[in-house]
Amino acid sequence: MELTREEMQKACIIAAKEVEQRVDQFKPDTPAIRNKKGWVCKQVFRGSVGDELVCSISLQWNYTVAGSVGRVVQSVHVQLRCIVKPDGRFLRVTGLHMPEWTMDHDACVRCGQQFVENIEIKADTSLQDY
Repeated sequence: MELTREEMQKACIIAAKEVEQRVDQFKPDTPAIRNKKGWVCKQVFRGSVGDELVCSISLQWNYTVAGSVGRVVQSVHVQLRCIVKPDGRFLRVTGLHMPEWTMDHDACVRCGQQFVENIEIKADTSLQDY
């Protein structure tokens, strides 16, 4: 399926909203960020095959240690399916998971070898609140 840049952005927005609802589910078990709030810092469109799409959403938590600011980043892959109806195309989230990379780090084992595009849609890796 051919998608415009705008459609890729919409897919990433839907994926980011889904991940934002589950930030604590994907929060790494790191004592430094235990009481910190994470946010979506990066949205990447990973590709589409047939009616399936994958977006990679990165979450970030900042913390301070000995006067320095550190950050923890966790990626989440969101699988979506495009539903075509007479009044347009709609996206439905079909799955979320933390990526499991192949040996060459090109593709996620759980998404499949075909989702290897890396079209950056949005990135904010600033040290918010610091």
